[in-house]
Amino acid sequence: MLDVLKTKSTYNRMILAAIPLMAVCSTAVSALFASVISLVAVLITSVCISALKPLLNGKTAPFAQIIIAVGIVGMLSMLISLFAKDIIGDMGTYLPLFAVTAVLLLNCDFALNNTVVTTLVGAGIIGGANALFLLVSGILREIIGHGSLFGIDLYTAWFSPVEFFATPAGGLITAALLTVVYNLLVKKFVSRKEAEV
Repeated sequence: MLDVLKTKSTYNRMILAAIPLMAVCSTAVSALFASVISLVAVLITSVCISALKPLLNGKTAPFAQIIIAVGIVGMLSMLISLFAKDIIGDMGTYLPLFAVTAVLLLNCDFALNNTVVTTLVGAGIIGGANALFLLVSGILREIIGHGSLFGIDLYTAWFSPVEFFATPAGGLITAALLTVVYNLLVKKFVSRKEAEV
């Protein structure tokens, strides 16, 4: 099951799903909220598609997936706005993209061809990896771009933060750097497995 993270198509979908969210996730807190919304939307949408597979087919499943993802993201954003109105307000224009994130990360064929439990595990792995990617990028961008972590000042009294990393363009650079690290780790993992064989 974990081998799915080593395939380029899965990683490409994960990066495509994360990039719109990185436009507004320049702090650890905003990245945490985006990660939670994205993960929960992916899990619930995939379980619903798998549970409804007797009623769906290859043509109707993508439409059902979009409708369910939009509904889940809408409900989650309303729920989170009760506790963190400012953060949801900053994400306002990007909230519809959270639904697109869920759709990008999911594979309808996987949900239609597997049990609810298997689909939940698969969606958990992919959604969890995407959430971790967002959270790590948010933490890095806050440390480098704001000089703080979860709002706590780290070094601004001695050194000026690189504000570029707090911008959407800085998010793309961070995504590229994390992609390099990911590729190196996967290459090392694969070479170690080949050496064992």
